[in-house]
Amino acid sequence: MQKYLAFIKTVETGNLTKAAEQLGYTQSGISHMLNSLEEELGFSLLIRNRSGVYLTSNGELIYPILREISQQYTRLQQVAAEICGMQTGIVRIGTFTSVAIKWLPRIMRGFKEEFPNIQLQIRDAAYYEEVEEWLERGMIDCGFTVETSRKTFLATPLIEDRLLAILPAGHPLCSYEKLPLAAFRNETFILPSEGAHHDVGKLLEHSSILAKSSLSTSSDYAAIAMVKNGLGISILPELVLNGYPMEGVEIRELEKHRSRTIYIATQALKYVSPATQRFVDYVRCWVAAQI
Repeated sequence: MQKYLAFIKTVETGNLTKAAEQLGYTQSGISHMLNSLEEELGFSLLIRNRSGVYLTSNGELIYPILREISQQYTRLQQVAAEICGMQTGIVRIGTFTSVAIKWLPRIMRGFKEEFPNIQLQIRDAAYYEEVEEWLERGMIDCGFTVETSRKTFLATPLIEDRLLAILPAGHPLCSYEKLPLAAFRNETFILPSEGAHHDVGKLLEHSSILAKSSLSTSSDYAAIAMVKNGLGISILPELVLNGYPMEGVEIRELEKHRSRTIYIATQALKYVSPATQRFVDYVRCWVAAQI
């Protein structure tokens, strides 16, 4: 199993040194295990050069099999620990920025109080697709995302998060109590980072709304700052807006209710470890208590 884990971690990190650091081995120790595994199987699994480590064609066939064995081995260890009355394990969590900032610190604090022997590891993604890619590749055990069509995931809906318009204070459109999407046609639109490929972009596309011009940002803070300084108007999820300083910015509901659904997703049920299932159940209950 140590050889399998060394191989999987090397593929995930793309680097022998990083794999060695995360598994607590020396680089030469990882290299020895990989060589031994290749000798046992009778063919090369990896191509190693100065730019990194890459799977061979045979390695691409073997990787998902060894990843599944590794997942089942981890599950075996955790189930055995549960039988012995222990609650242990590691849960690798993928998330996007607003959940990482607004929810996870409080979720982690409460979860650690209830399950002190379960370790939580967080990976912060720029976009929802990145979380789903990590989950599909087995790099995380569960992840926060929005609506997904991937049938390989078990996705539990957590909350409907409203999409709200933000405008500079004193902007003419502030006269609206609820803002029609048609009003965006004559404005410069600030496209926020989290909505660039999903919520906001999809909303405007489906509504056939083309703004006069647009600006893209790499962060939600930047989008709010641009609006505050009169560079345009935007739409952001309510979870993003809650807690940000909003001086100089007006918030308006959209004329037609729009929202994104936030999910917590895992791989197919047979791969979910007891520790991961405990975390998913805790998150579901925690979010329900906030509504």
